[in-house]
Amino acid sequence: MKILKLLLVCFVIALGQVDLFAQEKSFNIENDSVLKRIKSELPSNWETYVENGVLHFTNKLVAVGVLNKKTQEKDSGLNIPPPLPDTITQKILIYLTDVRPIISVEDRQIVILRNKEIDSLIDILPEKFNHIKEPRGKRGSKPMYIFENDSIRNQYSQELYELRKMKVFVPYYFSELYCYTWKKSPLMYSDYRWQPIAIEKEVKIVNDLLTRFLGEYD
Repeated sequence: MKILKLLLVCFVIALGQVDLFAQEKSFNIENDSVLKRIKSELPSNWETYVENGVLHFTNKLVAVGVLNKKTQEKDSGLNIPPPLPDTITQKILIYLTDVRPIISVEDRQIVILRNKEIDSLIDILPEKFNHIKEPRGKRGSKPMYIFENDSIRNQYSQELYELRKMKVFVPYYFSELYCYTWKKSPLMYSDYRWQPIAIEKEVKIVNDLLTRFLGEYD
């Protein structure tokens, strides 16, 4: 227990000394040549903005999908999935998560190593408490821990929460001044005919722009 506490203290001190992901309060697309280039080549009716640390690329219109054709399922005695709705609507949104000031490859590796250290502390955390470990049954799933009483379980949960909170997002993409964790894009279901007609093509154009201009960490 003493060793674990010492590791935690040392780790907190290390994190406090190097703040690799200081919040960027003056984010401005116009200051970043890569984002400015992407913005200039967006299709009409598309806009980009940052909200809650997420960079959005979105069509100003709401897309409507009309089901092309209802297929008749044969009665095979198997579980048949529920029928698709005739019409769906969705806001077309492509976004990059966890906008932060860009970091070097070396600093990113430091973040990865720190996260691994936290994962190691999480793995040994249950050993601090009296518990019974029960396997979940499914291959690859983590075991479930049963503790002596609610007080011990709450203490374990609190320490687990504090450790997880220490983990830092690892970026995978970067522009001139910023880095991002994930790129996410909407699913344009092929079973539907979409309006506006060009929306599927536009989604591909925006994704291609991000692929072409954003860098990726190795």
